[in-house]
Amino acid sequence: MGTCSGWLRASGEVVRACGGRADGMDDVDRQVVKGMAQGQEVVLGAMIKRGGRVGSIRSIRSALAGSVAENAEVLEAYVVYCTRKDASGYALVGVVWDAVRRRTAEDAAAVQAQVQARLFAFYMESMVTNTARKEAPSLDDIDCFAGVLGSLTAAQIEGEFAPAAVKMAKRSPEVSMAVACHGLGAMAGAGLDLSGCGEALVELVVQQAKHGKETVRALAAEMMAALARGTRDPGVVGGYGETVRDALLDKGAGKLKSPQERGSMATVLGAVLQGRCCGESAAATTVPEGICQMIDGEAMADIKVILISTLRMWLEAAKATGATKPASFGKVAQAALAGPEPVRRAMLALMADQCDMGREFSASLVKFAQDGAQKAAARWDGLLAASCLLSAELGMSSEVDATGVLSKDTCPFLQMEGLKGLSGEDAARAACFAHRLLAVDPHPSGMSSGCKRDACDVLVLYALHYDATVRRSATSYIKSLCKDGRLALEMLASLRSACDDGRTIDFVNPKPAEVAVSAHAVHERFLTVLIECVPRGVSRMPAEVAVAICVLAHHPMVSRARGATSAWASVLASCGDGSNGTGQLIVESIKADVEG
Repeated sequence: MGTCSGWLRASGEVVRACGGRADGMDDVDRQVVKGMAQGQEVVLGAMIKRGGRVGSIRSIRSALAGSVAENAEVLEAYVVYCTRKDASGYALVGVVWDAVRRRTAEDAAAVQAQVQARLFAFYMESMVTNTARKEAPSLDDIDCFAGVLGSLTAAQIEGEFAPAAVKMAKRSPEVSMAVACHGLGAMAGAGLDLSGCGEALVELVVQQAKHGKETVRALAAEMMAALARGTRDPGVVGGYGETVRDALLDKGAGKLKSPQERGSMATVLGAVLQGRCCGESAAATTVPEGICQMIDGEAMADIKVILISTLRMWLEAAKATGATKPASFGKVAQAALAGPEPVRRAMLALMADQCDMGREFSASLVKFAQDGAQKAAARWDGLLAASCLLSAELGMSSEVDATGVLSKDTCPFLQMEGLKGLSGEDAARAACFAHRLLAVDPHPSGMSSGCKRDACDVLVLYALHYDATVRRSATSYIKSLCKDGRLALEMLASLRSACDDGRTIDFVNPKPAEVAVSAHAVHERFLTVLIECVPRGVSRMPAEVAVAICVLAHHPMVSRARGATSAWASVLASCGDGSNGTGQLIVESIKADVEG
């Protein structure tokens, strides 16, 4: 690859020398330039297709463009060569475009407009309207035209690109739609406004979302996303949403005939939200109601899940307008919560995201938490949704408090025996619920000390978990809760309990079919949890907290990997040093306690 780079740069210098003569190029020079262009196209194309470093390829393109930019004859030779009808590669298109943009002569603007028109015409002929193509061109080839596509005018997009893309997509959708999608993406990435061509393209998207082939339906969603990203007018993006919604409700031309078509159309409706200004449009309030109607009338569970996921995204976007929930949401939610497991989980996930959507269903959510022991997945989804009602913004929900879940001596669904068999995904939900429970500030009067202790136990056990993802999330929760010292003593007590409870090993070691964790790694986890339980940046360390930290630092489960002295030193070092460090506060608090 390095040899290729060197040859390309050297060939650029040869071209520069040929084009730098005051009396212009002679026939020999023209042949040399043509030969160099041919070699550069082959070598640079090979580097691109073999996955060469992007930075290196851009540097080479820039160097080659510099050798072409200023001499009109050399530039013309390169334009003629890279736009020939028998072109087998497109690597030089990017070089020529870079050269045109770098040109500083008086005719720079006119030359750029002329070359842009020629390169765009070549793109349309070779990529978009090429009827001889039997398969979609590679992304590497299409990428070579990205700069040209980013420079198009509104007239070129609306008058040439869009009509040709629609025509060819109807003739050979699998080939032509892939090209059109990438072209729209390049235009959107360059900041061009695609509002003017949206009407024609969204009709194409709706039509192809009903196609019999899965690949074409996927391309329809991809095209919708690219079109939405490039449309700056909120009203136009909202129109996309309403058009697709009408097609989903069979109000448009041609009804949806199969579950696959309904699922595809729902996915396309979600792709409309790729438009950043979608939430500002009136559709943000009208489209969710249509989705609710579709969910209510849908019989297939898999399609209901897709529709609920789409509704979830639209409700999130609608927050920008301050929209209220759809009128039929209550009916849809009740039916979904009583439906099959996948549908129920999708609705619970929606409620977890949209806190206000779950308030009126709090009794149902807590019922899932209490009665769903045989289906752990539903239980923890219900917990996560219910825990949104415990957020600081909403305060304690009277409905949740009335169930007595938080006032009991123990939290039945936060006990060790019910936690150890959960999957990594459900363990993360349990840790999230415990964190939200403890993060309510101030604590509600109905929350018992036993419930608080159970929540601390959950976080400590999962901070020792064999699943690294669960372990990291629980550890971060502990750190945030103990930062100001408010829950440090309770968390330290839970860690001490875990150190002395033999059942903790069920959380520490992988499942029996997997390799057991080394003893050294186990003790390091205990030490890590202890360090995260230490309050940081407090002005005064309570004596009982300091003593608990010291005792745990010398506990065999914590210190065995490094030794008691080294473990204690690690705790102090991790908490800061100096007269104002947390480590010094621990020592001073213990000293004061002993002297007292």
